[in-house]
Amino acid sequence: MAAVIFAWVAVVGLARGVVALPERCPDVTAAQARAAAHEAVGWFGRNQQFDGRWVYRYDRRADEVDRRSHVVRQAGITLSLYQAHAAGIDGALEPADAGVDWLLGELVHDDDWSAVRRGDLAPTGGSALLVAALATRYQTEGAGRYDDEMRALGRFLVAMTEPSGAVAANWDIDARRPVPDDYSPFFTGETYFALALLATVDPGGGWASTAERIGAYLPERDDAEDRFPPISDHWGAYGLAQMAVDAGRALGDDERAYARRLAGIFSIEVRFESQRTGSGLNLHLLRGPQVLGAGLGTIGEGLGSLWRVADTGDALDDERAAIAERLRCVAGMLADRQVSAAEAEAAGRPGLARGAWFHDDVTQMDDQQHSLSALLLANPVLTGEATTGARSTDGVSVGRGVWLLVLTLAAVNPPRVRRLAGRLPSRTVAVGTVGSGMVVLLAALVAGPLLRAADISPSTVLVSAGLVVVLVAIVDALNRRPGPVPSAGPGGGALVPLAVPALVRPSVVHLAVAASAAGGVAVGALVATGVVLAGLSLLLPTPEVVGDTTRGDALATVATWVVVAIAVLGGVDVAAHGVFSV
Repeated sequence: MAAVIFAWVAVVGLARGVVALPERCPDVTAAQARAAAHEAVGWFGRNQQFDGRWVYRYDRRADEVDRRSHVVRQAGITLSLYQAHAAGIDGALEPADAGVDWLLGELVHDDDWSAVRRGDLAPTGGSALLVAALATRYQTEGAGRYDDEMRALGRFLVAMTEPSGAVAANWDIDARRPVPDDYSPFFTGETYFALALLATVDPGGGWASTAERIGAYLPERDDAEDRFPPISDHWGAYGLAQMAVDAGRALGDDERAYARRLAGIFSIEVRFESQRTGSGLNLHLLRGPQVLGAGLGTIGEGLGSLWRVADTGDALDDERAAIAERLRCVAGMLADRQVSAAEAEAAGRPGLARGAWFHDDVTQMDDQQHSLSALLLANPVLTGEATTGARSTDGVSVGRGVWLLVLTLAAVNPPRVRRLAGRLPSRTVAVGTVGSGMVVLLAALVAGPLLRAADISPSTVLVSAGLVVVLVAIVDALNRRPGPVPSAGPGGGALVPLAVPALVRPSVVHLAVAASAAGGVAVGALVATGVVLAGLSLLLPTPEVVGDTTRGDALATVATWVVVAIAVLGGVDVAAHGVFSV
């Protein structure tokens, strides 16, 4: 019994202490998020230089200011400020225009197009973000000030797009050609978004066909460019939203699958980040330091864009509530981590600290850029335009249900049950089996309230359950008890050894909780059913191998390893499902 208690404590401690950590999402209202956006706009207003460039970096510990130029991030800031202006935030338009004017002084011209240059190269991303910025301005201010420049930059983006839909990262100014075999993880998505937005404000310009070609390439981009892990591409999400929502174009099957893949990537990033405390063992051993403000902001931008896609009903509609919940979590963390006016007074330069997001006492221009855009995109969720709940739909397909039953049987491990329980009367088997199934069903029934109280999402507990199933299966393979456990307690063996330790295992209870939380109580009940089937397997006749004990041992070994292999594969599958689910 001591071994059973130790096993439960070890498994629960491992799951809760290492994998299923609390996901802390600070509460935030729409007014608080808007106030944080105002503060970010104020940071750009205070820290813009006379020529239109922004301060690149500020180290408050050393009280050092870095004023270098960065054309791609400069263009990104103008986009964020025009987004803020479109959202009605005062003080955003004038610094955005000044930032654009500086960028237009950095143009290189070739044939009928223009591009933003950086040294001897013209990075596609700088021009793409400037196009997106100018098109966003066009939507609020109308035609006029930057129309010719916007179209000339757009023609550069078309020239940099290959027939496959891949986008070259840099134009070699001296050689007058794209740099061969040079691709950026983000410039492709930026170009997709920019051309899709340009097609919206200038529908007769022929931009849509190039945007569609890039959109068709993005789902295969990771394989084509040999990128692993898959790119967490918030710009690609922006482009999907622009095409699906503003352009009113239905997404294709590959694009819908790509949107779902991005939603899973952004969601695991949110869950992992919400588990970080920035101190103690959590910092140094379990989760590491909190992400940059720019990193958290890009996650919010991606989720905000995909929530717009989900709102169309064309794709991700079944995950709309889950995406909204993740986006709300990002907005809460951003508002909570922003430096307030009072906190900024402790810095050597309060104007550079106020409204900023710091990482290891350093903030960069893009920390404010991406955080500002994420807060703006979260507004529809925070104002109540999104539904609530961890999942939008319950249930699993028939195939997944059958697989869950098989996995549960493997996790219980019938050969192990037979070794532990030995020969028990049929009545004892029935009582112990039904009782065990009811215990597991009870765990499934309380899964939702239990996880909400512990601040654990269904997706995280799926990861935890899958890993525990794998670990316990490996232990089963390495620790095969030779004989039955003596009967103890009431029931003549129904409680011990049949219910405990044979059937009611920590890994199986964990699996029931995860299945119920992610798919509904009916799905959790499938795990309870699997437990019952594993117990009833004791009523089947024991295979006899007459006169050949060696062969009998070999068959038992093969059966054990088959069951272990199924449990390991199933556990990995459950964990992977949790990682990539919303």
